[in-house]
Amino acid sequence: MAELGTLITGIELKIKKLALKMQEAKEANRKLSEDNKLLTYKTEEQNKRIKELEDHIKLINITKSIGSKEESVETKQKISEMLREVDKCIRLLNK
Repeated sequence: MAELGTLITGIELKIKKLALKMQEAKEANRKLSEDNKLLTYKTEEQNKRIKELEDHIKLINITKSIGSKEESVETKQKISEMLREVDKCIRLLNK
């Protein structure tokens, strides 16, 4: 009978340890989820910044090419392309 009590006590201790480990795992999971959300947000912000910088580079290149008469055809094409993009965005906004 004493052996049964010892076994039950051992099982209870193991259950308590397991419950504690489960709680720790839940906390670690919550923290990782928060970190993931933060990193996702930062990635999105960096992607937006990259897009802005790429657009800025395009604008600089267009500005440089406007100063050169040799590249006027290319400049007109770039301006037309940008106008088409703006028109496309306006159409999407109006939907």
